[in-house]
Amino acid sequence: MNHRLEIDKPGQVYGPYDVSVSRKKSHEYEKIFGISEKKTLPPIIHIVLALTKLIDDIGVISKEIETIHAGQGIKWYKPATPEKKIIATCELKSNTERKNLRFATINVKYNIESLMIGESSTTIIIRKR
Repeated sequence: MNHRLEIDKPGQVYGPYDVSVSRKKSHEYEKIFGISEKKTLPPIIHIVLALTKLIDDIGVISKEIETIHAGQGIKWYKPATPEKKIIATCELKSNTERKNLRFATINVKYNIESLMIGESSTTIIIRKR
């Protein structure tokens, strides 16, 4: 099975992905993470939602390859509240292959309407089995 990173070049955009969280889902996350009810959500919730959708979109989880999440950077500027529509847009920053390993870095921007509320960067390493 081929994944998109075998052909995609830096600058490739993925998404947009809706990473909004409903009030009900927010309460579930609060229980899971053991945090008290809050008006805002931890940014990691939106980051995980975006990465889950991105991974599914580019096809880097399969029996034919090994994928390692090698790094994560996060900058968050504005609080995210349940029920707000948050859109994540991803861009492939780098994508190189050395020997039998592919190294890819993907930047993600999180917006409420036209306001960027946060950004993250994730690096993955992929090896064919």
